[in-house]
Formats: sequence, C-alpha cells, structure tokens
Amino acid sequence: MHRETLRKIISQPTKAQEELRRHLADCKRVSLEDKKILSRNLGSLAEAINPTNPKAAIKQIIAQSGLKGAVEDKPKRYFQLDGDKEPKEGFATEGLKFVKLAEVAGELNCSVKRDDYKKKARYEAIQKLAHGTSFAPALPHNSHENQALQAVIDEYCVRVAEAIGDRSKIQDLWTSLRSTPVTIESQYLDKNTPPSPWGKAACVPEDIITAAGRQFLFSPNDAPEYAHYEVWSEPAVELGHISISHKVRLFTIPKSMRELFTSELYRGEADLPALRRLNSWLESIGYSEADSLLSEDDDAEVGSWQNYNICFVYKVYINAKEKSDGTISLGMKLEPIPYGEFEMTGQTLSFLSSNSHGATQAVENYCLTQEAGPVGLECILQPDLTGEYDFENQDNLVFIQTFYDRAFDGTVLGPVAFADSSWQTFNSNFWIEDIELEEFQSLQGLDVELSDPRAQKLLYGTDRIKFFPSIAQSESIAGAARRGSIAASILHNLDHADDENLISNKLLKVSQVTAASGLNFISSMIEKHRTSLARI
Repeated sequence: MHRETLRKIISQPTKAQEELRRHLADCKRVSLEDKKILSRNLGSLAEAINPTNPKAAIKQIIAQSGLKGAVEDKPKRYFQLDGDKEPKEGFATEGLKFVKLAEVAGELNCSVKRDDYKKKARYEAIQKLAHGTSFAPALPHNSHENQALQAVIDEYCVRVAEAIGDRSKIQDLWTSLRSTPVTIESQYLDKNTPPSPWGKAACVPEDIITAAGRQFLFSPNDAPEYAHYEVWSEPAVELGHISISHKVRLFTIPKSMRELFTSELYRGEADLPALRRLNSWLESIGYSEADSLLSEDDDAEVGSWQNYNICFVYKVYINAKEKSDGTISLGMKLEPIPYGEFEMTGQTLSFLSSNSHGATQAVENYCLTQEAGPVGLECILQPDLTGEYDFENQDNLVFIQTFYDRAFDGTVLGPVAFADSSWQTFNSNFWIEDIELEEFQSLQGLDVELSDPRAQKLLYGTDRIKFFPSIAQSESIAGAARRGSIAASILHNLDHADDENLISNKLLKVSQVTAASGLNFISSMIEKHRTSLARI
C-alpha cells in the first residue's frame, strides 16, 4: 500500500530578513530619528512579553541577553515604554545591541520552545524592531494613497483573524498539537485498504484535502522532531492563479530536431537511434557533460540563444497561520500546478513566447478556462556522452529542461527551446537578470504571513505579476487597488460577494472544520486510552 505523509517544515529566514539583521547589527552609530524608533519598538516587544509589568520583562530580556553593564544600568536608553521621557544621556547608538535585545525578546515571546520556532521568532522580532526606521525595506506601494490602501488591507486581515479566533477552535487545535502531534496520511483506495484503528474519527473532511482515488486519514505523528504540526492545521482557501513573467535566454531547437524532443525519451524508454542522434547533435552545439552547460556559440544552423518571455503560474492560497506568540495572522501560500492521476504532486506551469503578449495571453486564457493540460516543463533524460546507454543506472543520465510553446487557449503546441539542468541556479545562462532569479527562488514553496515583503509584492501586484481569481464575485477589477492584483480581488469580493462567496466566510468555515475534525481525532485517541483503564 502506497502511503504519503504531508509535513510542514518551518520556513528559513528570507534573504531580506538576513540582510536587515546584518545591516542593523553592523551599524555603529544609529541616526537620532532611528534611535528613538528602535527604543520605542524594543519597548513594545517587552510589553508584548508582559503587558501588566513590562519593566519585569525588560529585566528578563537584559539578563538573558548577557548585555549587562551600560544596558543594565541605563535600560531607558534602549527601552521606551508609554509615558517615558527621553533619557538625559540620550538613546543608545549601537545597532548590534538593539538586535541582540530584540532577538531575546522574540525568543521569550515565542510560545513554541523549539529551535526552529525560536529562530523564526528572532527574525520576526528584528522586523518589528526595525519597523518605521530607515533600516526597514521600503515597499513599492509607499505613496500616501497606497499607505491608506495598505491600512484597509491590514484592517481586513486583523478582522478576519479575529473572527477565526472568536468563532473557531483553531487555536485550541494548535495548542493540542504541541503535546499530541498529528499528521495526515494518504493511501490509494482499493478493496484491500485496511480501516484506520481510530475509526471514523480518523477520516479527513474534504474541506481540508481531497484527491481522486485516495483517502486521507489522521494519524499520530511518529516523527514530531521534523514538524511542530502539519500543514493541514493551517486552514487555507484557494484564491486563484498568479502569473509572474520574466525575460530569459533559451537555446532554440532547430525545427529539424524538435521531433527528438517530442519522443518518449524523457520517460526513460530506450529509443536508442533517437538517443544517438540527440547525443550527436548536443555534442555539435557544445553541450558539456562535465558542467551540463551549453556554449555561447550562436549558429543558426544548429540552433541559437534567443530571448523569450516566460510566465510561471502558481496556485495561490490565503491561510490562517499561528504566529510565534500563539495568535492568528493571515498568510499567503503558493503551490505548483497539480498534474498526473492524483493531485499530490505538481510542477511550475510555464508559458513561453518570443513576445510578451503571446505568453500573457496564453496565461490569461488558461487561467480563465483551466481546460489545458498543465504540461509546461518536461525533463528529457539523456545518457552521458560516452555512449553508455544504461537506463538502470540513473547516474549515467543528465537532464535537459525543455520548454514548450502554447496556443492562446493554453494547449501545448510543441517544444521550441531548452535550457541546461541548472536553469534554476546562478550557474545557468537562462536568467538575464540575477534579481529575477532571486525572486523566482524566493517564491518556491512560499508559505508566509501576509506582512512578509514577498507576499506584499504579490498582494498588490506589478506589471509582471497578474492574478486570476477562481472564487465567484472576486473579479480583480480596478479600484483602490491595481487591476489584476490579489488586493483588488479581495476588496471587490468584500464589497460585492454574497455570504457564500465571501473569502472571509470561506476561510472561517475551513478553520471551523479543521479545528473540529482535528480535535475530534485527538479526543478519540484519548478516549480509547481512557476506555483501556478498565483493564486495571
């Protein structure tokens, strides 16, 4: 019986978070205006630890930080509480000490005492420390009007999070999962599938996860060291598809060679004549087995490097996330497009064109109809260039990433170009601008709070980022927010949707179902143990 476990790994700090910490820690003399804000923000971090006695929290932070001496003697130079006057000695100037104090405050405010959660809490605290200072990265939508727009979206997030907290038991579930880790396992449905030892309580509702031909069951997590709780416990609602366009360089396949790329070679079937022909051609264009790279020679007879516009498409979700202090925030999650018989795996769907209009139009039609098969990137297995054709030995195979052209309706037309197997790295000729590769890499497996700069960029959109909603009455039309953005869709839904199509109601319902089913499973396990007490 095939089984899969869905686990959540706590995300690592982003490059922006790491750079913020380094930038602030390296600063020997903070400006006067920034010093005031840092001290006030550090005071707020202390108040979050102990709202009734923040001064006790300040003493705790200083003691745990190991920064005694001047910090211990003059705490008001670092911590400003409501009503405090500016210290006579002035505010502290060394950025590193502010960082260390904030990191300790983050750990103390973290409700989950595990290294990965404490690390996440430290970086979150540094972001709160830097908020409003010149160290904080400026968002692209920082005009006065857009600050007002952001305030509305922020208020929306706060109200939805409060509704979920008040009208569901999701926080009770998160608390229970700390002592009783639970996972979801999937298995193929057949007549030999054994029932769960936990009975009907183990059945996962379709509101949480579903896939044709499979059943999903709650199960005790026998590897809690890898995850505090599972991805299923953060309720999510699919909003639609998001498309991100890039300009890239690909090696164009001559028309005479495209038949090789439409064969079944990438499935590992031994079409040796075609493989030999493919090998011969790859050698002729300077393909190197040693470094899996193509030469820069530009010869029209054998193909050439050309610039293309490519759109990568993801599914985008809004979800309810547990913050390090145990409260609820709204988050954003990206997933690849499912493919195959079951919807358990996926790939980044690509739309390729030599002009920006073609790629964008194909994406739009695909997202609106969702009828085209999601085959965008294909991996062709190619034996090494020494002539060894041993499909049993996968070490003898290298991979070529092939990109397919598409009609405007999204249907696949055929292969037109390819890149080396390292196309997702800085070692490849694929990316014209390194900053676009950094953006692409930062979005893979994205699952962050909406306050994260990456989520903010996707939320408000750019000329390269377009959103296509899948929920009725959530059209992404122009208004206070940019047309084609997630923010515009959310606000249109808020203004015009019926109760059944309201995004907030959908997320609340999933939260209620998730909490009820998860807590019910935990209760059933405890009750089984309670029944066994009769044996004593």
